[in-house]
Amino acid sequence: MHRDTEKRGGVYRFREFHENPGLLERFLDSQVGRPWDKIYSEIRSNPDSRRSIGLRVLDRIKRLVATDCFMEKKQVLRPGGWWGPYPPRELYVHPKTGLLCRPRPIRYDRPQPEITRIMIDEYHWFEKIEGIWYRLDHEMCRYTWSIRNQEYMVQTGKKQCSKKELKRIAECIETGCGAFYCEVSWGKKRWVPARPGKVSRRK
Repeated sequence: MHRDTEKRGGVYRFREFHENPGLLERFLDSQVGRPWDKIYSEIRSNPDSRRSIGLRVLDRIKRLVATDCFMEKKQVLRPGGWWGPYPPRELYVHPKTGLLCRPRPIRYDRPQPEITRIMIDEYHWFEKIEGIWYRLDHEMCRYTWSIRNQEYMVQTGKKQCSKKELKRIAECIETGCGAFYCEVSWGKKRWVPARPGKVSRRK
């Protein structure tokens, strides 16, 4: 246990819990896995728990630990308002075991947009246009203006993909090799490489 949250002579340091809310949260985290009734009775055994600071700390503990959970279809839930029951997002007391528990972190995996470009090389690629895959060919052209030379890419060919090319595209989408998706920001398009293993499977 943290040195500032240790139990000295059977008395918890309520003043430090009141002045440093993070200290109280760390203390409760250190008690995860213990019976909540035992934890709470130990806290209430402190004579300071009946004073103003102690009452404020106890009130904060009630907000940090959900004690009104119930089981529904083998899932721990809290009673909600008009939106209905929901899983606890903070420390909670398990309705069956009575132990202080910590909820599992929820991982939000944002789906990747649909892949619409497969690069062949710098000047050739497959691109999905209005639901149809095409092979687009390009070349660099030089434009001379006065004494300055400028290069720009122009499209020289566009052909609908064959079955063999569609099979190659499907393999690239599966592996993420050379796969890109289009991202629009402030009205400008940019092509972003697909993340390996998280490619879109929409066709």
